Amino acid sequence: MMKGAAGRITEWVRPHVPEASDGILTSAGICEGFAGAGAGTKVLIFAGFAGLVAGTLAAGPAAWPGRSPSS
Repeated sequence: MMKGAAGRITEWVRPHVPEASDGILTSAGICEGFAGAGAGTKVLIFAGFAGLVAGTLAAGPAAWPGRSPSS
């Protein structure tokens, strides 16, 4: 186990890696779909951003009950 600042950072980052990976893959899939359909650059950027916001709004409430209050 790591000690010091590196250990604290690792403990904080580790649970978020699968969530971040899932979000990146989802956003990439949305962008690839719009690009394959021949959408313009502005539409592609908007679709990617909208997918990012939607994923964040969906994941936030699901993760909220598992958080412990800070003392």
